[in-house]
Parts: sequence; C-alpha cells; structure tokens
Amino acid sequence: MQTMNKTITSPSQDQYKELQERYPDTLQCFCTEISIPYGELIEITPIYHQVCTSDFVQSWWYQNLIVKDDGEASLQIIPFSLYYPLIPNGTCSCARNPGCTTVAVSGDLESINGSGLIELEGVHMGCFMTDAVSQSSLVCWYNDSCMEQLQTEFVSAGVTIFNNATKLNSSLSSNFPPDTLVQTIIENVMADQWQSSASYANFYQKCRPALCSYTYEERSSAIFIITKIIGLFGGLNIALRLISRFAAKIFFKFIHKRTTQEPPLAFIGQEAIERK
Repeated sequence: MQTMNKTITSPSQDQYKELQERYPDTLQCFCTEISIPYGELIEITPIYHQVCTSDFVQSWWYQNLIVKDDGEASLQIIPFSLYYPLIPNGTCSCARNPGCTTVAVSGDLESINGSGLIELEGVHMGCFMTDAVSQSSLVCWYNDSCMEQLQTEFVSAGVTIFNNATKLNSSLSSNFPPDTLVQTIIENVMADQWQSSASYANFYQKCRPALCSYTYEERSSAIFIITKIIGLFGGLNIALRLISRFAAKIFFKFIHKRTTQEPPLAFIGQEAIERK
C-alpha cells in the first residue's frame, strides 16, 4: 500500500460532498470567507399563538361588533347587564387604584347581590382597557361552557355572528397553557414556538473553499514495487560501498600501525649477535 496526496482547486458543493463521504478523516478544506453572518445561513420563523389565526381576530368577527355611522365608529349597543360595574365596595376601585382589575362576570345587573351573575373564567376588567386585557387569559375561549355563556349573552344582545366562532383548541401543542396571561403572550411577541432552518447551500456559497486536500491509501502497482526494489538495492549498494570503504580504511590503518611498532625478526637476531 502507498499513501497518496491529492489537491482539488475550487471544488463544487457536489464534489465536496462526494469527497466528504469517501475521505471523511483526511479531507481538509479552508473557506476563503472567514466571517459569515448567521443571518445569511440560518432562517428563523415564528409559529404564532393559535389565537392569531382564530375566528376572534378575523374581520368578519369584530366588524359585526362595531356599527359605523357618519364616519364614526362606536360599539354596538349591547345590554348593560353584560358587564359588571366597578363598584367601591369591591376589591377594585378606580378612585383608589386606577390600575387595578377584577374578574368579569355576566348576568342580570339586578341580581348583583344575588346568584344570577356568572364569573367569566380568566376574563378581567379594569379602569383601563389595556390593564384589563393584559391581566386576562384566554381560558374562556378554550372552554365550552364559558363560550356557551358568552354566546347566550351575545345572541340576546343581537350579535348572532358569535354562533359561527370556533373555540380555541386546547389539544394543540403549545408553550402557552390556556391560563397564560395575555401580557405574557404579548411579551413573547405572540410567538408560541420558533423554527430554525439552516441552509448548507448558502453556507458553502459563502465559504467558497479555494482548494481541498486529502490523503488516501492505494494498492501498490507493479511499477511502484519494482521502483521501490530498485531503489532499495540502490540504497544497499551505496551503503555497502560506504561500509566497505570505511572497513578498508580501518584495516589498512591497523596493518600500518602494527608494522611500524614491531621490528622484523632478522633485525632482532642481528642485534643479539653483536652484543655478544
């Protein structure tokens, strides 16, 4: 096996995908654009609260609650018995606390001190409309009995369009339970959920890698093997030459040193005779 290195210039997204699948461990690509804004890569889409698409925000619904005369809009005449007035002997008094709210009820005004009033679950009323709405919830618009009570009161007031309104669906998955205050829903810009989707095509287009490099193992060919063998023998040949040359130098140096240190035997014998 032999390791191969390869480089591709300006690869397309399809080429990159193919290389990523084949060489996930060795592939390296570098973006030409270092900093890419998230807004160009990720799209975030809100999923709004179901009330935003319900019957209660449709034009056919609220236009039937308004009468237009001579360019002036006023609330349709509804019997006063639909609303419970803010009275001093209650827990909320506009004179003492203009921002207070109290639970709204419906029924006959004459039965204030009796049992004819029905509390509207989750619905509040106050000195200011904004305070009343923000402290209310949408529980009543999920509840069959509460919707029926409202329908009875509105129909008795001549608002028949209420018969066509569909209650909110409590079985839908939502981050806002039915008893969530309207103020909380508004603070979350009426968005129940946020969906995000990332576009890899946009990312690759912005990245625009100038080149991609990768390595891979390839089975050695006959030519490669022969070349390696020749190279191996060539290397051995050079090594043997160096070793033999070095060994020869050592050998001859050793011989030369020995011959210079030990005199010949004949010369030694002649010296002995002369001494005698």
